[in-house]
Amino acid sequence: LAGRILGVESDQILGKLQYLNLVHPDDQEALKHAWQLALNTQNFDQEHRILVQGHVRWVRQMAEFDFDPCGQPVSAAGTVQDVSALKQAQLALKASEDRYRTLIEWSPEAILAHRSGKIVYVNPAAVRLFNAPCAQVLMEKTTAELIHPDCLESQTKRMHAIYNHEAIPPAVECKFLRLDGQVIDVEVQGTAIDFDGEPAIQVVIRDITKRKLIENRVRQLAFYDDLTLLPNRRLLHDRLHQAIAAQKRTGNFGAVMFLDLDNFKSLNDRFGHSLGDQLLI
Repeated sequence: LAGRILGVESDQILGKLQYLNLVHPDDQEALKHAWQLALNTQNFDQEHRILVQGHVRWVRQMAEFDFDPCGQPVSAAGTVQDVSALKQAQLALKASEDRYRTLIEWSPEAILAHRSGKIVYVNPAAVRLFNAPCAQVLMEKTTAELIHPDCLESQTKRMHAIYNHEAIPPAVECKFLRLDGQVIDVEVQGTAIDFDGEPAIQVVIRDITKRKLIENRVRQLAFYDDLTLLPNRRLLHDRLHQAIAAQKRTGNFGAVMFLDLDNFKSLNDRFGHSLGDQLLI
């Protein structure tokens, strides 16, 4: 079997130089170094490439040395294993991970990974979102320091649910804090991942501050008077319907107080609308 793996006859004797000729040129120096270290540790365990009929094959070799009374190596007995399939799978996985990390690095979305609240990775977009001078400074913060106090409890519960693989809404809105103390409205998505071989949570953060400002402005225009900032007729009707419905349920009575301004038109006509507006305000 060893002969088939190495591509030689089973009865062929390979010296050190003959074997090195089988080793891929890029791995020869590393193999020599590992062999030299093994003379001190008495154990040899190394993966490297060999060339068999023009094809690259990954092998793992393990050996133990026997020494004479003077401490000189006499012989070594060991095994050789073809690990090409495993190595190819590992290389394919690493290539996939590298491509994924490249996508994250170039993503316009702010992405970070944390483990039990300790940040272990941030992409450039996250550095910009939190107004950090560099990635290292941002990674020195904890997730609790980045979440607004009003949202900390709900976000902490959400993190526990993600760790426990519980069903949760895919995205939620909350408030975060930039490093300069500015409050930002964000939409957050989190998922459980393996990061460097250990469980972690990957978080995608979208800044929706401008969207919330627009939404609030639209709501303000829809339900409040632009001059006085008081509820307008539309909101008045909505609240009246709610009050009437509540009174029907409880059997209680309600009252409406109406306030009118006498002679307001004559004030506008005499002193102008700007003064009338001031009076209304």
